[in-house]
Amino acid sequence: MGVRVVFPDMGKDPSVQLIEKTITENGTYDALTDGANGYSKVNVNVEGGGGSSDFSTAEVTVTGVLSPDLPTTLEVNVATVAIPPIADDGSSVPSGVWIIGQTYKVILSKGKARLYVVRGTLTIPSGETNITYDSDDVYLITGDCTITIS
Repeated sequence: MGVRVVFPDMGKDPSVQLIEKTITENGTYDALTDGANGYSKVNVNVEGGGGSSDFSTAEVTVTGVLSPDLPTTLEVNVATVAIPPIADDGSSVPSGVWIIGQTYKVILSKGKARLYVVRGTLTIPSGETNITYDSDDVYLITGDCTITIS
């Protein structure tokens, strides 16, 4: 057995309520049962635990041209796992505004996360393979990658 945490799909709603959760026993945990839409941080301390995990991380670096005539931010919503990305300084980014020159750590569930572009234009640099366009302003992140705000 192991710990299995169930995260609801956030969709495109940036107003989700996230809470911290401490887990000390094996089992299935659902954020909705805890009165929230997801977990902002999960602390697991299960004696004798171990085994494989469905979760990993990817670093997404944001590039672009800093110019008064061009946008410098991209408003996004990362879903599949209801955990906000983490900025370089270790803080979470629940507002979903990504800034040129920053790197964000995104939680992957079973090797992927969906990135919804709410406002702004995202370009995938030539040769980048760990982020692909899915459909309707949705991108699929599968590993460390670079995106460009244009």
